[in-house]
Amino acid sequence: MDLKKDSNGFTLVEVMIALVILSIGILGIASMNVSSVQGNGYALNLTSATNIGQEIIEEMMKASYFDTNYFTDQNGDGQAGLVNTGGAADYSWTKTVEGTLFTAGWNISPLDPINDTNTIQINITWIEKNQNRVLSMTYMNFDII
Repeated sequence: MDLKKDSNGFTLVEVMIALVILSIGILGIASMNVSSVQGNGYALNLTSATNIGQEIIEEMMKASYFDTNYFTDQNGDGQAGLVNTGGAADYSWTKTVEGTLFTAGWNISPLDPINDTNTIQINITWIEKNQNRVLSMTYMNFDII
């Protein structure tokens, strides 16, 4: 058998090495795609939680400083209770968005930091990938003198 020394083309080993390198690159891109989809899911939930918190704040902005539906420290824990969530919060509200249940609890610290001012902390919680997530927003309302 007579082989030419100047023949053009690739050997089988070169083709196999090229395929391995290409496969590694495609696997890297596929894993980036999975991470991207997961990040988008978290971003959707974070945006939904922010919208829920903003909705609550807008309702509070329409209410009077003396409105007991929003601005009464139900359990009397004041500033120490601002971090309470769920049933321990002064007020609680639930909403389902895109199949995820969000629980918003808000807590009142009356006359904080000064007289005629309330500090309200809204804590929105949800479960994502078996982990509890919390978004906290703070709002201050005051009596216009």
